Amino acid sequence: MPNKRNVVLNSRSLRSRAKNVRLSERRRVARLKRSGVFGILFVFLIVLFFIGIRQPAVRISRIVITSGMGINKTKLRPIVMQALSGEYAYIVPRDSIFFFSVSSIRNAILSARPRVATVSVSRVGYNSISISLEPRTPLARWCGGVSTSTPTNNLLHEVTAVSNGRCYLFDGTGFLYGKIKSYLASSTLFVATDTPITPYLIYAPLVGAVNITATGTDFIGDTVSHSSELPHVFDFTRKIHSFGANVFAIVLRGDEVDLFLKNDTRITYVLGDESSAFSLLFAVKDKISFRDNSLLYVDLRFPGKVYFKKRDLMMRKMVGNTNFQNF
Repeated sequence: MPNKRNVVLNSRSLRSRAKNVRLSERRRVARLKRSGVFGILFVFLIVLFFIGIRQPAVRISRIVITSGMGINKTKLRPIVMQALSGEYAYIVPRDSIFFFSVSSIRNAILSARPRVATVSVSRVGYNSISISLEPRTPLARWCGGVSTSTPTNNLLHEVTAVSNGRCYLFDGTGFLYGKIKSYLASSTLFVATDTPITPYLIYAPLVGAVNITATGTDFIGDTVSHSSELPHVFDFTRKIHSFGANVFAIVLRGDEVDLFLKNDTRITYVLGDESSAFSLLFAVKDKISFRDNSLLYVDLRFPGKVYFKKRDLMMRKMVGNTNFQNF
């Protein structure tokens, strides 16, 4: 016969278990309800978000463009709007003030306007942006490549001029970005920003072995070789100006440089050895003169030695009457 006490304990245990099961079920149901509410709220917020970002009040409709001198701003707005057209993953509009791509705008402008050096984009309110453009600083004029690996005493025999008869402006990185006449220094047809910092005509190969002789080729976007070394060449030309050497054209042939003066004298030295070349010229400055048209060439390529050749009197008179300003 079962003990009465045990029967009572078992009954209480069963009731306790049943109570715990009901409590666990209620908690599970409550969690499901909360999850459902949060899920519905999340979906509502997502739908509200996508509806909100498509509202005209938060989409770019006004573009303000400011630029430095020499940059043509016409037709830039359609280019920017084209960069902002479409959607991300067919969902988020690219012209949303919150999600527009600055890099896309910058790349589109730089491709359409090679004269632009930097592009700054900022938000102005909820439906407009401001774009600021800075022009490239013209360092010099590139007018063609080199046609020979050895120096000559005639610039026309040593270089290959651009087939379209123009030169190209390039900046400190060697980037070619604008066509220009080779006699810009004496022209009044161009604005001040088209006047390069240095007046020399540069003849040098382009990066990537571009075919310079191809007829009708546009070289905008190409890069001049050895552009990082040109500032040292320019410093050297300014220094030797004190000796009466008026340089008008610079030819880069491999690792050598030919400086052609306005009186057709050629000075040759090794690229990168400007300091040694200047020391050699300084040592012989009392023995040679660049002012009387007497020199055909001066060779500074060999350590501790200066080789030069003088032209005869008839040639000296012909050169004295030649003007290379508009070459």
